Amino acid sequence: MTRATAPLRLGPFHLPNRTVMAPVKTGLNLPGGRTTEAAASYYRRLAEGGVSVITLEPAAVAPEGAEHPRQLRLHEPHHTGEIARLVDAIHQGGALAMVHLNHAGRAANPKVIGHAPLAPTAIPCPATGATATPLSGEQLEALVLRFGEAARRAAEAGADLIELQAGHGYLLAQTLSPRTNAREDRWGTDRTRFAREVLNATLAAGLPVVVRVSGSDFVPGGLGPAALGPLLSLCERAGVIAIHVGAGDACEAPPWYYGHMSLPEGPQDAALAALRDLTSLPLIAAGRMGSPARMEAVLSSGHADLIALGRPLIADPDLPRKLAEGREAEVLQCGGCLQACLKNVKQGQPISCIVNDWIHQPAAASPTAGKVLVAGSGPAGIAAALALKDRGADVLLVEAEGSLGGQYALAVRAPGKAMMGRTLKGLLGRLERSGVEVRTHTPITAALVATEAPDAVVLATGSRQAVPPIPGLGTVPHRTSLDFFAGSPAESGRRVLVVGAGMIGTEVAMALLDAGREVVAVELLDALPQHVDPMGSALAQRRLDQSRAFTLLLGARLERVGPEGATVRQGEVTLQLEPFDEVILATGMRAERGVADAIQALGLPVHLVGDATGPSTVEASYLAGLALGRALAL
Repeated sequence: MTRATAPLRLGPFHLPNRTVMAPVKTGLNLPGGRTTEAAASYYRRLAEGGVSVITLEPAAVAPEGAEHPRQLRLHEPHHTGEIARLVDAIHQGGALAMVHLNHAGRAANPKVIGHAPLAPTAIPCPATGATATPLSGEQLEALVLRFGEAARRAAEAGADLIELQAGHGYLLAQTLSPRTNAREDRWGTDRTRFAREVLNATLAAGLPVVVRVSGSDFVPGGLGPAALGPLLSLCERAGVIAIHVGAGDACEAPPWYYGHMSLPEGPQDAALAALRDLTSLPLIAAGRMGSPARMEAVLSSGHADLIALGRPLIADPDLPRKLAEGREAEVLQCGGCLQACLKNVKQGQPISCIVNDWIHQPAAASPTAGKVLVAGSGPAGIAAALALKDRGADVLLVEAEGSLGGQYALAVRAPGKAMMGRTLKGLLGRLERSGVEVRTHTPITAALVATEAPDAVVLATGSRQAVPPIPGLGTVPHRTSLDFFAGSPAESGRRVLVVGAGMIGTEVAMALLDAGREVVAVELLDALPQHVDPMGSALAQRRLDQSRAFTLLLGARLERVGPEGATVRQGEVTLQLEPFDEVILATGMRAERGVADAIQALGLPVHLVGDATGPSTVEASYLAGLALGRALAL
């Protein structure tokens, strides 16, 4: 038994294990706080995975406190029935249900609430660009009542616990911080007043209460462990049963709040340890805790008593059950990329995961018989192979390289992306356990197809680097971005020219800077291209902007390169750049059809999927492979 699977008494509850589902916005509900069967099924399925307590996604306690149009609400009587629907689903799955109450304050979305956000002080939220209107004293008093009413509705809905959001840069945290509460009235001279009155109003509903905080909001002059002492003492005196510790600020430190993969774990662990010294209440640790090894380390340190899992349960809802059954190696770990969970929800789409379709999985695919040859071991090829094997097909997967994973295996080598390797490892583990026959060092050829005689061929052969016809390129050392990540930045000389400053070009530049190189990047567009990982892109761009060894030329075309240097046209100006030791091409990708025509000439059906149909994201490739594998008729 691991520490995470050990039982624990929390307040009046005897928990079977120490895992708690953190509140994660889903985009599965309807505007106005109306719930859906899709959301109920989602929560029921999570509960069936063995987690002890499920925290519902944030419920706004007032109309002006919402962040998302599809966010849950608890400010009207009819919202009680909506929440009850989700609570019932959680109970049916075997877990306790905790309702998460929040008011976003300055972090509220103006497009959702229809006006400027309301906050203790008129201060902008960088994440939304909106400046808040100060709340009056009467409005703050009314909000105390709102929290109490929402807590009573949660109790009427059958919830087992209430979580009060007092961190992450939302309203309660805004009243606690001198940065965001410069009031001179009683709500400012005593910055704990609003939190105290809200907590008392919430506790009056009669349910056990958990309070959520940021161990540190990682904002200069913001809230950290030392500043949280008065709140923690207040929680102890009031009878709160646990403190849920996350990190970051929704307005000013979103990467820490959402747990982006590129951030170090050390600062968050230090904040958690500091809070442990300030309170005797049980602590629930949140933030990139999906690795079984990390869960064990945090619990064994004594810095936390429970582990909160948000996106790790989106990646693998059975994580707690697998740990309890000793199947730790089978966990599909979250990579912290935020590319299909946070990004989808922010764009108004339902939550998902780049390599898991359980949330939106259609009816079971019909069984099939026959043999399928799948070429390519990237996300699309693996997904197709797994889906076909699940249906009963005889599947042979071939990979031209000596290792599996395709370009995904190269992507995780980029700076800040190592955590995504956990997801790839889990995906390859599923492939290994599936019974699919796998052959590496086996390029797809018409001769191979003729020998194997499959009933169908799936080409998931990915894409290849587009190499533009740059005059003089052959006279200087050069590599594609794929070759660069397959090799090492240490192979490059002191001064490197990167052609293309999209996501891949930016990652190449970052890797070179980490290796101590001087980098010039040339980008044809006048602005940096939109990235699939906007949060990671912003972090990377901040690092690049601060580097004296990096130069970015936007709206620029490389006209010639050679031993004597490079000629770059930027608008109406021609630039002559000093010689470079190497040129790295990050100039986009082209679909690799391979031998599709030759295979079709054999009279066999050929199905292209993933990047083989055009450059795509990991999520789109995986889902396309899954859809093909479920639908392919043999």
